[in-house]
Amino acid sequence: TYGSQFNPDQALSRLEVLLGFAQGLNYSVTGSTETILAAYSDAAMIRTDVRSAIAALTERGIVVNYPHVQTLNAEKVATRAEVCALLYKALVST
Repeated sequence: TYGSQFNPDQALSRLEVLLGFAQGLNYSVTGSTETILAAYSDAAMIRTDVRSAIAALTERGIVVNYPHVQTLNAEKVATRAEVCALLYKALVST
């Protein structure tokens, strides 16, 4: 749902999926955001307003990057497999 519209066929970026989990789990980062995000080769591409949320998920081992584990690819369209893997990791983190 975006606004008042329901778009079940709309593609979601990996960032949108990750932010959904971050908001739902309400995790906060306990370490240094920049140190945690340094694990990603494309960390500079992560928007400033979402860096702490992505760091919190990374810190808890929820973020799944395949096949390049050091690349977040935040703007890439999320596949069903990626969403399933993220969901599993989120469930076992609680």
